[in-house]
Amino acid sequence: MRTIREFAFFAFFALLPVTSACAQQKLMVGNGQAIMSDGWADSVAVYRERARQGEVEAYRKLAWCYENGIGVDANFINMMYLYERADYMSGKRPHYYFRKSRLGQMLEEMERKYQDNDSIGATEISTRINKEWPSFLWMMKVMNTGDKKELIHILEPEARKGEKVTRLVLASLAADSVCTDACVSELEEVATYAPMVYNRLGQIYMGHPDSTQTDIDRAIGYFRRADEYAMLSQKGAISLLECYRIKMEKGEKPCDEMELSRLRRLSEYRKSAEME
Repeated sequence: MRTIREFAFFAFFALLPVTSACAQQKLMVGNGQAIMSDGWADSVAVYRERARQGEVEAYRKLAWCYENGIGVDANFINMMYLYERADYMSGKRPHYYFRKSRLGQMLEEMERKYQDNDSIGATEISTRINKEWPSFLWMMKVMNTGDKKELIHILEPEARKGEKVTRLVLASLAADSVCTDACVSELEEVATYAPMVYNRLGQIYMGHPDSTQTDIDRAIGYFRRADEYAMLSQKGAISLLECYRIKMEKGEKPCDEMELSRLRRLSEYRKSAEME
């Protein structure tokens, strides 16, 4: 005789999509419209496209996919960025959706354990987090380092080992000071792991003081790459619109009016709930 918990466990796995070619599932995206899709990889593609239109729920579900490694490799950098985009597009206070995520709830539970002087319980949760999202807690601790030189000193050994997250942070720090060709190459490489970095690359080629030269076409290419992953930032959308304006002043037509309208929506400032 199975318990309710066991039934819930088996029901969960029964509802997971199988990967056969004929497998289909219903996805509820945005306004609740049911969309038929083949497997989780297609689900991610649907979520990305709807997020590109500015749909909050699509951002949230895409973040959930990155959080749980469903349809994509688990990636807490992309997860947190997309939850942040959901916050922004919905006008919610910062970290609103992340706090509701599984990782966010685990962090809050760990904090409660520490406050209750339950170090064993807190350590157990910490171990689970480190197992599912390697380097997350370490990176959160490191990023609290106030001194930039000390931060670089801590990160460089890990970056030499090829640790992707530390390479991302180091490359971003370098781009904020002197942006060399080597720095751009490093950013391009880490962008394959964290596509929001394409926003930074686009900004560089719009005219970073230390970049080799302004290249609007290259900037557009980077912003479009970020957009492909539904990770075009508000600043990125504003910059892409500016790039298109420059092209149109030269008599070119880089996109249609529908695309301009979509980018304007993504670039709009949204007042957070805490400011209302």
